[in-house]
Amino acid sequence: MDEYLEVLLKTLPKKNFKTIYLGGGTPGCLSINQLSYLLKQLLNKTDGEYTIEANINDINKEKLQLFKDYGINRLSLGVQSFQDKQLESCGRDYDRGTILETLSLVKYYFDNYSVDLLYGLPQQSLNDFQKDLDMVLALKIPHVSLYALSIPTASLWAKRGLKSDGDLQADMYETAVFSLKDYDHYEVSNFALDGKYSQHNLVYWHYQDYYGYGLSASSKIANRRYSYTSKMVDYLKNQPLSEDLDLSIKEQIFEYTMMNLRLRQGVNLRDFQARYACDFCLYVPEALNKNQEYLVFDSAFVAIKPQYWFTANSILIDFLVE
Repeated sequence: MDEYLEVLLKTLPKKNFKTIYLGGGTPGCLSINQLSYLLKQLLNKTDGEYTIEANINDINKEKLQLFKDYGINRLSLGVQSFQDKQLESCGRDYDRGTILETLSLVKYYFDNYSVDLLYGLPQQSLNDFQKDLDMVLALKIPHVSLYALSIPTASLWAKRGLKSDGDLQADMYETAVFSLKDYDHYEVSNFALDGKYSQHNLVYWHYQDYYGYGLSASSKIANRRYSYTSKMVDYLKNQPLSEDLDLSIKEQIFEYTMMNLRLRQGVNLRDFQARYACDFCLYVPEALNKNQEYLVFDSAFVAIKPQYWFTANSILIDFLVE
C-alpha cells in the first residue's frame, strides 16, 4: 500500500480542483500514517466539496479528526443495511450496533455525510427494507444513495442460484420514494436534505469534465475518456491505460443525454444547444415522440417523470441515435 500511494501521488498534477472525491470504496481503511501521507499532498487542493469514502468499521475518532484537519468536509459511508441478517448476507463484518455508534461519532465531526443502502438483498423483505428507511428518517441522515442489488453471472451468489427479483426491487424503490418524501429526490438513486447534494457526482450527471487518478480511475476530458489499468502490478510498473477512447459527437450526445436524464431537472435545453450547436428536440424527435407519456417538457428542460425513474433504462435506449 505504501508503494501504491507513492506511485499514485507522483501522477497528480500541480493544480487545484473544484471538488475532490477519494473513492474506490476503501480509502478509509488506510492507516493513520498512510492517510496523513496522502492527505498532506492534497491539502488546499480544493475549496469546494471534499469527500472520502469509508466502510463503517474503518472509522474512529483519530481518523475523523485527521479528515477534518486536512480539509475533508464530507463522508460517504457504506452502510448497506441496518439489519444484522442482511449485513451478514452481504459479508459485512459489523452489526447494527456498530453502525449506530459510528454514525453518532460521525455526526460529532461532520454535518455533511451520505450513507449507501442496498435493496433486493437475499431474504430481504419489503418490511426489512422499510426498517432501513425508518432508521434513515430517525437519524436524519443528510444524504442517502440507494442501490438495487445486481448479481453478476460470475459472482458467488449467482453460482448459488440466487437471482434478483425485479418486481420486489420495484416495490422497494417505490417504498423508498414515498418514505423519503421529505428529502429532495434530485437524482434517480439519490436523496438529499437541506440542499446537501453530492456536488462531485453532479459533475458526472451534468457530463462535465473530470480527472481520475489511481488504479481503475477514469477521466473524461472533452471528447476523450480513458481509464487506468485495474491490475495493481501493471499500475505500479508504468500506470498503463485499460481504455482510451475518442468519443464521436453521437456518442457524446448520447452519454450527455443518458447522464442528464438521471436528474430530476433532466436535459437543460440551453446547455445542450450551447454544447452541440443543435436543438435537442430536433435531434431526437422520434425518441421524444415515442416516450412523450413518460417525459415532462417545458421551455427549458426535458426530463423523465419521477414515477418512471425505476424503468428509465428502457426509455434511455431510445435516445441512442444510430
